[in-house]
Amino acid sequence: MSSFSCVVDIGSGPYQTQATIGRDDIAFSGRPPARLSFADLMDMRLINYRLRLQLREGDAVISQLGYQTEDFFEQVWLAYARKSRDALFVEGAPAMSSEGDYAYREPGVEAHGIAKLEVNEDCVCVYPHDVGARRIPLCFVQSLEREGFSMTVALDTGETY
Repeated sequence: MSSFSCVVDIGSGPYQTQATIGRDDIAFSGRPPARLSFADLMDMRLINYRLRLQLREGDAVISQLGYQTEDFFEQVWLAYARKSRDALFVEGAPAMSSEGDYAYREPGVEAHGIAKLEVNEDCVCVYPHDVGARRIPLCFVQSLEREGFSMTVALDTGETY
C-alpha cells in the first residue's frame, strides 16, 4: 500500500495530508482524518494535475501530488476497477487485461470513453473511471466483428459493445 503526500479538499477547505489507497477507499491522515469510499464514487477526472472525485454527495479534489499525480490516478483507477470487478461477481484471473476506448449502447443508455478492459473465461469487462462498469457475458454473444483495431460485440439481447 503506497502513501502519497497531497492536499485534499473534501468540502471543508483544503488541508495537507497523506493519502493511502485501500481495497475499499482512499484514506487521508491528518486533521481531520477522512475516508472516501469507492462505493460513493461516481466519477473521477484528472484535470490540470488535480484529481476531481465526484461523490454521491459533493466533490473532493486531490492536488499537489507533483510527479506522482499520474501514478496516483492510475492506482486509484485500478483499485476502483478491482472494486467494480468484485461488484460484478467476476471470478478467476483474466486471460487478458488492457486499456482502450470503448462504447456501448443499451436500451436507454449510451456511453463511451476510456476504460480498463478484461477478457475473462465467461465474460468481457469494461471498467471506466466512472460508475459505467459493465460485464458482458459471452454466452449471449450473437455476433463478433473486427475492423482494424476495433471489435464490436453484439448480444442477442440487443446491446452492442
